[in-house]
Amino acid sequence: MSNEIVIKLLNNISQLLLIKGELSFKSQAYKTAADIIEIQNLDVFSLVKENKLSEVDGFGKALVEKISDYVQNGEMAYYKKLTAEVPESLLELLEIDGLGTKRISKLWKELNVKSKEDLIRVLNDGTLSELTGFGKKLIENLKTNLI
Repeated sequence: MSNEIVIKLLNNISQLLLIKGELSFKSQAYKTAADIIEIQNLDVFSLVKENKLSEVDGFGKALVEKISDYVQNGEMAYYKKLTAEVPESLLELLEIDGLGTKRISKLWKELNVKSKEDLIRVLNDGTLSELTGFGKKLIENLKTNLI
């Protein structure tokens, strides 16, 4: 197990919370924790085993519990619960130029888009053009990049 996995999980949680529509401060807490681990090159696994993760500035009780859950069990129950609510496949859409968490949330909630394939479908059948916030220029750029 490595810090990279914990960093990725925390960053994914941050993005999924935004897509879900949670308040940005919740999302930011996970992003900040991932940044702290990376910048300070913290050995998360040792800190958890020594029960010292809570001593790191920026790591509150809930965050420590979630990271400890991962370190001790090889999975994070909170992440499983979150991805049961918000499809993890939506994260791949963040790689597409012009799509951020707000637009992806709108695609998912209003058109049931959960993947690049779903996005291509709504581009091809024209339903994307009916969605507010998706103008002609953006749709053309998406078509150019995906089709």
